[in-house]
Amino acid sequence: FDDLDASVSFHPGYVNSPRLASASALNSFKVNFYGVASHAGGAPEAGRSALDGVQLMDVGVNYMREHIIQDARVHCVITEGGKAPNVVPPYAQVWYYVRAPNREHVDFVYRWMLDIAKGAALMSGTSYEIEFLTGCYNTLPNSVLGDLLLEKLKVVGPPKFTEEEKDLARALQATFPP
Repeated sequence: FDDLDASVSFHPGYVNSPRLASASALNSFKVNFYGVASHAGGAPEAGRSALDGVQLMDVGVNYMREHIIQDARVHCVITEGGKAPNVVPPYAQVWYYVRAPNREHVDFVYRWMLDIAKGAALMSGTSYEIEFLTGCYNTLPNSVLGDLLLEKLKVVGPPKFTEEEKDLARALQATFPP
């Protein structure tokens, strides 16, 4: 522990020590699109595809990416897109993460994405709702707590493992590629 920088904070991980860890601010949310089911082959004009809303939103988000800061990230997965190809899906859902170095950038991107959702619903003739799951600020390192943690870790010392625990660790390690 003598070579550790004490002006850092702690984040759980594979190293039991204080460290300078940068964690982005984050918003996690789902966008639920609602349309009208119809038979895709027999009466497609009677339907409004919720999946179209999701896909149009995704296209809009992809075009937005060019115009946000380099360190921002937008991740997504379509969690629901319909049940059968011959049915215009009345419900579809996309789940997004917005990450950026600070809260202000996340809020900027998130507000833009809400506008994109509205535009996607207008283009597809669907409605939508936002299901906000969680959000957090970026890591704000605390050097006072980092110094205290380093001091206490030096007193406690590294963990001591039994041979049985070491055998288990070796067995687990053998399951990973080199």
